[in-house]
Amino acid sequence: MTFRSIRFRLTCWYLAALSLSLALFGTSVWFVMRDQMVQNRMESIDRRLEALGQFLEREALADDLPAIVEEAREYS
Repeated sequence: MTFRSIRFRLTCWYLAALSLSLALFGTSVWFVMRDQMVQNRMESIDRRLEALGQFLEREALADDLPAIVEEAREYS
């Protein structure tokens, strides 16, 4: 088989096209998954902050809130 044969050149073109297609597909899947994971994490953080706010509204009186914050700062 010579490097100038049509079979060799077509094989190289098919290999290049397949490699490029797979690289583009893999890259796009990676970006979509990364964005989805970041979005899920942000939604999780928002839910936790909302639950914390509801807890503080329910459990802590307005006068006790500064004392609770100071106590939390001592432990952090």
